[in-house]
Amino acid sequence: MIIIVKESQYNNILDNTQNDNKLLKKWASYITDIVLPKIINLDVLSGEDVFTEKNIEVKLGKYDFFKLLPINSIIFNIIIKDENKEEGSVNINFSPYWTYINGKNIIDLEFDIELYSPKKIDNSILYSTVKAYLLKEIEKVYDWYKENKEK
Repeated sequence: MIIIVKESQYNNILDNTQNDNKLLKKWASYITDIVLPKIINLDVLSGEDVFTEKNIEVKLGKYDFFKLLPINSIIFNIIIKDENKEEGSVNINFSPYWTYINGKNIIDLEFDIELYSPKKIDNSILYSTVKAYLLKEIEKVYDWYKENKEK
């Protein structure tokens, strides 16, 4: 816990928090842009699929959001369940089972993505829903990273 003594300290913490949040939103957008086409193009109505995104540092290493949270590879575990519901739904969780930090980079960041009747969800709604869930999980990843990175 941080004890704030001056208003300038408070303003500095507030500015840093807001900046970090903007950068984490960029991560959520980038990951959504990677994973959503895979979800939409899955041919199965029910089942599981796994895919990875590697060498992210090569593509994004120069950007501020990568410097804040240096993720080098991501594993997506996608589980699709076609249930006879009127509406589809999404659930995404950060799963640090295989995730580790090598130097300063996060390796094999793992997300479990559960989709229930995804074909019943409009693509624009699916995009915003996936992005919102990913932002929440990226915030958890950021907290995990700050607690576990080598000092």
